[in-house]
Amino acid sequence: MTGQRVMYMTGKAIAPAMVYLYGTQLKQEGDTLSLTNAYMASGRTLLTLQSQTNYQAHRRVPQLPLLVPGYRYRLKREITSQPEGRCLVGLDFYNRQGDVIERLVLRPDEESFLCPEAAYTYELILTNAGCHQLTISSIELIEESQQTAIPLTLPVEKYYTEAERPQELAFVSSLLKQAPGGSQYGR
Repeated sequence: MTGQRVMYMTGKAIAPAMVYLYGTQLKQEGDTLSLTNAYMASGRTLLTLQSQTNYQAHRRVPQLPLLVPGYRYRLKREITSQPEGRCLVGLDFYNRQGDVIERLVLRPDEESFLCPEAAYTYELILTNAGCHQLTISSIELIEESQQTAIPLTLPVEKYYTEAERPQELAFVSSLLKQAPGGSQYGR
């Protein structure tokens, strides 16, 4: 499946300040980032990437691009853990008030998702699920397609005969247009 690449990030682009550091050994080799911690707590957030930040408060720029609501995206990642499959990748979508409107957990190395219509910002979160070593090679975001627009249909015009017309419409009967047939009123 082809699409337009929106973001490509290697492990080299991840700043150590964004990673869980308590007792963790960080090692950068080429474009990969390795985290090793035998005592890393399960359920702990290892890495959080954001599409919107407060630069004045945190002195960090957004790491993720803005997504268009209603578009379908594919997230490809080269992340390995020891034991295998013990790192969860999640997406949290927020509305303008900062409330979580949708939370996705992506399990395979490549998965598609639809950006919610009410989404204003989002976060990509790596969570420890019992691993003691994690290697991040790359994270790639690809725009698959936009959601097809649903054609709008015109409202159904309703006509009344003079006998059927409700009394509530008597006041506005002069505003109702005449139906093509004579004595019926439409709206």
